[in-house]
Amino acid sequence: MVTQRRRRLPAEERRRQLVEVGGRIFAIHGFSRTGTADIARACGIAEPTIYRHFTSKEEYFLAVAREAVGRLCERLKAAAPRDIEALQALLGEEAAQGPELAILGRLLHEGREPPFREAAEDAVKAIGDAVASLRKMAPLGEATVLAAALRAAAGMLAGEEKWAA
Repeated sequence: MVTQRRRRLPAEERRRQLVEVGGRIFAIHGFSRTGTADIARACGIAEPTIYRHFTSKEEYFLAVAREAVGRLCERLKAAAPRDIEALQALLGEEAAQGPELAILGRLLHEGREPPFREAAEDAVKAIGDAVASLRKMAPLGEATVLAAALRAAAGMLAGEEKWAA
């Protein structure tokens, strides 16, 4: 029987794969219910490979969360919603298209724990900065923006089985 050898990915490409696949799995199950063995299996690699790229599961989750928040903020800035209704519509679209809002929701939930608190605060600030154009039109503040994001994230989490694929 001939076995096919898996192609070894360059480190940067493997890390991107881990962040992408980890993002989908963390979005579904959250930090505590996600095992690195599950992610490794989904990537088709051995579990220790994850630890060549991240020193701990916490560091891995934070890298996934920062990447997700960064992508979300880029899209929010590009869309430049003019009012809260436009923001909510945009966030609803984001929730339907990718795991970023679900990851944000998971980060904010985990943010009660010390290793994640600073990252959760940074995420809230980044989202507030991303929709700064809204504050010029009406003084909404981060709480309103975050509430809109969390409503969209809650919708994403309600349909989280979509991200299992």
